Amino acid sequence: MNKTIPHLITIIILILIQNLYAKHPIENNNLKNITLQLQWKHQFQFAGYYIAKEKGYYKDIGLDVNIKEYTYNKDIVQDVLNKKAHYAVGRSSLVINKAKGDKITLLAAIFQSSADVLIALKNSNISSLKDLKNKRIMITGNAQNDLIYLSMLFSNNLSIEDLIIQKHSFDIEDLVNKNTDLMASYISNEPYRLKKEYGLDSIVFAPKDYGFDFYGDILFTHEDRIKSNTNEVMKFKKASLKGWKYAFANIEETINLIQEKYNTQNKSKEALQYEAIELQKLAYYNTKELGLLDVNKIERIYDAYKLMGIAKEQIDFKSFIFDDTQMNSMFTKKEKAFLKRKKTLRLCIDPNWMPFEMFTDDGKYIGLSSEYFKLFSEQLKIPIKAIRTNNWSETLDFMKKRKCDILSLAMETPNRKQYMDFTSVYMQMPLVLATKLNVTFVDNFKQLKNKKIGIVKDYAYAEIIKNKFPYINIVEAKNTKDGLAKVVNEEIFAFIGAVADISYFTQKDFVGEVKISGKFKENLNLSIAVRNDETILLSIFNKLIENLEDDFKTKITNKYMAIKYDPTINHSLLWKSSLIFVIIILITFYWTYTIKKEKRKTELLLIKLEFARNQLKEKNKELKHIARTDKLTELYNRVKLDDALIKELSRANRYNHSLGIILIDIDNFKQVNDTYGHLVGDMVLIDLAKILKEYTRDIDIAGRWGGEEFMIICPETNIKGVNKLAHLLKEKIETYNFPEIRNITASFGISQFRIKDSPDDLILKADEALYKAKNAGRNCVRGYTN
Repeated sequence: MNKTIPHLITIIILILIQNLYAKHPIENNNLKNITLQLQWKHQFQFAGYYIAKEKGYYKDIGLDVNIKEYTYNKDIVQDVLNKKAHYAVGRSSLVINKAKGDKITLLAAIFQSSADVLIALKNSNISSLKDLKNKRIMITGNAQNDLIYLSMLFSNNLSIEDLIIQKHSFDIEDLVNKNTDLMASYISNEPYRLKKEYGLDSIVFAPKDYGFDFYGDILFTHEDRIKSNTNEVMKFKKASLKGWKYAFANIEETINLIQEKYNTQNKSKEALQYEAIELQKLAYYNTKELGLLDVNKIERIYDAYKLMGIAKEQIDFKSFIFDDTQMNSMFTKKEKAFLKRKKTLRLCIDPNWMPFEMFTDDGKYIGLSSEYFKLFSEQLKIPIKAIRTNNWSETLDFMKKRKCDILSLAMETPNRKQYMDFTSVYMQMPLVLATKLNVTFVDNFKQLKNKKIGIVKDYAYAEIIKNKFPYINIVEAKNTKDGLAKVVNEEIFAFIGAVADISYFTQKDFVGEVKISGKFKENLNLSIAVRNDETILLSIFNKLIENLEDDFKTKITNKYMAIKYDPTINHSLLWKSSLIFVIIILITFYWTYTIKKEKRKTELLLIKLEFARNQLKEKNKELKHIARTDKLTELYNRVKLDDALIKELSRANRYNHSLGIILIDIDNFKQVNDTYGHLVGDMVLIDLAKILKEYTRDIDIAGRWGGEEFMIICPETNIKGVNKLAHLLKEKIETYNFPEIRNITASFGISQFRIKDSPDDLILKADEALYKAKNAGRNCVRGYTN
């Protein structure tokens, strides 16, 4: 047989694997859901946010941003204050809200000059502001929003008595049909529509041309979000401005995106192009910097409101505008002076403790902790230099001898307290027992009596284990890899370590040789340790830890931990199944070639092919199950729920049947994870899923919507039936005895299908009802009312 054939097959398979992984990178889907509320309908006016979402700028910072368009009578500021929206786009009139005591902070002004204008038809015999006396003018009727127009008019000696004020209809045909003389409009929309749709020229009165230069489309958020999620706010602002920069630099591509995904107003390409060009002028009006917010300009805007008698209160304008550099403001003058004098901080780590941390052969510091200290260095604005050591014992020695200022990950012990101070715990990890495969699960640690158990030399939890289990024979290991090797070579019975590093080295070096056979109640509680002769370091690093965001910690943990939950389709299995299929084809070719050359028996080929086909069938069955099932709870996943909701809506529309949905959110679930750990949190999710399975009908479709949220689709059910089921589930959940934590509650939002509702409409109604349930004190059911 030609020996090059198997070699060629190997090369082809390697190329296929490489291409498959290149085309299907593993994604981190553990994103934080936030809402951005727009101040109008989807159009180019909000293009930068669409780009930031679709180009992955938000995803890159760990955010899944829900961009909500404006609905009539919505109070955008109240949505932010009530935390229904995390961020929003508003007008310069936000200064009035601030003056009234509303806790809002401005992040960026997308348009340096407002797009708000008054327009009239050119054939209306109106050529200047002087011609407006006794003319009809359509404005919103909201003094805060209308001030920009009224200021322009009043400055030209026109009073309210000189005008006939009409409530805005938001219908341009009222201008066309002479039902009004002037209309408050957007420079980027209505002039184009008048010309294109009606062949009419317009005359535009722009407040900025009369000295009233207000900002337009100001991105803002709640003050509390600045305090609790400073990093997120900074990154969200940066990602949004990056989106705007791209949108203006790639107008045609952005328009195509809007028409494909965000064109609820059915705007033409030409209309969007006109809008883009006009808004680009306003975004860069008198500046080259996108999003600029000048405190002096904000003061001048507020002065205009005061002159009109709309505002009287004083505002702290500096605190009103978000300071990108305010991360540094969390430190005292003394701490800042110390950092300035220090110039560089020296960091010691465990040099061989992946996935937590290690030095590569070329001396590069990598691993989970490296991500934290990269962030800390950016926030402190000074370098943090990792000092290389050979092992953990040498790392501790370096800290004793003050060769390092900081120790990245350490447990507090009385001995270490002699030369180090410890911050609050910022990382927790279960301690587990690793053994050979033939060992049964260890649920009683007395089974370990007189057995040799490995622990890394000088690790703090060795002391805990010795005190709690004095009958265990402790054997020191150099590191985790060394300890697991001792297990494989039967030098020791088992090895104790953190679940993360044992999982990492098991999959990297000991696949099929060791397994986790037991879990201790004790956790690895890791802090940052600092040298205790410079006590100011302790307060600095405690502040950094306090400011860490949950989504950052989750993202980094998921990036490095070998065991993680992924609620989406298992692409890895998809690739493997595809690869199996390719391999089957190649095997078929290989055997066919062999038969032709050497006339071997065809029976062997048929057996192998049949076996391969059966394997492929089994893999495809498994793939279908995984593609629609949540791995943890065994309920349907979001992909399946989306598909099911579309089908049920189509059926309800066609046959005019009832349909309702329930959104369920576990109350205070973050506290469960923080207090009891994620393993207990996972058990809560599993048990709650069992309740949903038990008390829903066969035709109901229950699934995990994401995180601690669940959805139930209820076909053939009116709002009364949905409400009854929601109350039943609420009662069953609050009376269920959950392991460890005993009792939890959940909040419920329900909604009912109406003719022509889209899936998004139905979900949005249930989501708004869920917000009401949470605002009502949780553990209750609320329905959507409109």
